Amino acid sequence: MILIVDDDRLFVSLLTRRLKGCAVRWAPDLAAARRILATGPRCELVFLDLGLPDGHGVHLLTGCAADLSVVVMTGFSPFPNPESMRALGARACVDKDRLMELSGAEMLARWSDSPDEISLTG
Repeated sequence: MILIVDDDRLFVSLLTRRLKGCAVRWAPDLAAARRILATGPRCELVFLDLGLPDGHGVHLLTGCAADLSVVVMTGFSPFPNPESMRALGARACVDKDRLMELSGAEMLARWSDSPDEISLTG
């Protein structure tokens, strides 16, 4: 399962379409994301927005399991502090516009199946 944590319904809809064929769940805020992560099923990939209505995405990142693949994303460019996000366990830091340039298969290959860290910032 893939979890998208973002309060922008339009962006979530676009990202979900890119991930067609994948089981996707949506959390519009940190509280919903925590509930989903606590009750399962296990997520193979989490797309986490930084700006959420009930707090900063970094607060979820610091509480995630070390083996969970989290891609932190934001609409702000350049990406603020990607090094600190990676130090907290983010697999990658991605500008949302750059993320939408990838197909769902490319996203999964980069962040779900590959041990390499890839960042698309700019």
